[in-house]
Parts: sequence; structure tokens; C-alpha cells
Amino acid sequence: MQESAVKKEDRRVQLAVFSAGAGEYAVDIMRITEIIRPQKLTFVPKAPDFIEGVINLRGGVVPVIDIRKRLGITHGSDAGSRSKVLILLIGGRKVGAVVDDVKEILYMDMGSIEDAPEIVKGPEAQFLQGIGKAGERLIMVLDPEKLLNPGELAELERARTTPDI
Repeated sequence: MQESAVKKEDRRVQLAVFSAGAGEYAVDIMRITEIIRPQKLTFVPKAPDFIEGVINLRGGVVPVIDIRKRLGITHGSDAGSRSKVLILLIGGRKVGAVVDDVKEILYMDMGSIEDAPEIVKGPEAQFLQGIGKAGERLIMVLDPEKLLNPGELAELERARTTPDI
């Protein structure tokens, strides 16, 4: 009997590695539609504190989250003018994510991405797909679908379609 499925260890994923605070994080590049410079934000009343606002991206309204705030990162350097916005597909919608800096595109074997250890707790842990090993580096691989829960996505959709925004 021949095994038709490709083993996890044999698959490769292309990751966009970025910094947020002092840490290195990554998302599957297939979940990113583009990387842009920060744009003028429009404030969204009563939005959660990690929602920076919305931007007009080629005629479409796109909500923008702050990855540092979402992950509970309060330490590390702030990139300032180097910050970028990753336009991610989350729940079938475009969502911007402000990161300190986009560092590189990295190919990684799926076998080198391990589940987060049980001891890892805190706000970051719920968003982790796993921890990737690239040489001596450990890179937190995020699952974009977990960055916003269904209720938050619905709230953003209401804000996006509100006439006065």
C-alpha cells in the first residue's frame, strides 16, 4: 500500500518574518495579499484597544490591528518609520496588521515548526500556530485566523459598513 499523503516533514512553507517588540514572528506568505507603508487611519469608535482604525485601500475600507497590542507586547524597541502593514486574509476579509518591521521571506520545513510547549502561556500563546526553528533562531509562527475571533470580525464588519466612517 502506497502512502499518497505527503508527510508533514516533507512539506515546505514560505513565511514572512517580521519583528514586533523584541520578538520575531511569522505568517504564511499565502495569507498576505500585500505589504504596505502605514497610511492615515480613521478612528473607529468603541473598537477594542488593539484596533488602530480603518484605512482606505484602493477604494475598500480595511480595518487595521496593532500586532504589538494584540499579542500583549509591551517590551522591546519600536521601529517607528520602519513599521509596515501586512494586509492579511482573515475570515475571508482583508485586515491590516501593523508590525515593527518586515525582516525577510523564509522557507521552512513544516517538520521544523513545533507545537508551542504547554508551559507557554499568556496572550501570545492563543495566536500561535507553532514555533519555527531556523538555525539558532526561534520564530513564533502565528495563525492569522486566530488573531480575531468571529465576534471581533463581525464587529469590524459593522464598523466597516457604518456610513459615517
